[in-house]
Amino acid sequence: MTKTSVNFPEQESRIINIVKGVQGLKSKEEAIVFIVAEYGKENLEFEVRPEYLEKLKEIQKGKYHRYNSVEEMKAEIEKEANAGND
Repeated sequence: MTKTSVNFPEQESRIINIVKGVQGLKSKEEAIVFIVAEYGKENLEFEVRPEYLEKLKEIQKGKYHRYNSVEEMKAEIEKEANAGND
């Protein structure tokens, strides 16, 4: 974990203390981590690779592949990975 020293203005420090109390956290550090995590959930969008979305669509349509063994599945995954490296 990264450690950072930050000086907050009085108003922001009060907000951190309020979050700490409302959430039942033990320290301001935990409150700041909570605030950052919540901000990330609400405001950051993570992109999914297009090829993954295509595979999900195929699965939802019922188009999936059954394997007889883990080795068979592993061989196909390696084949696809090698094809992508060419």
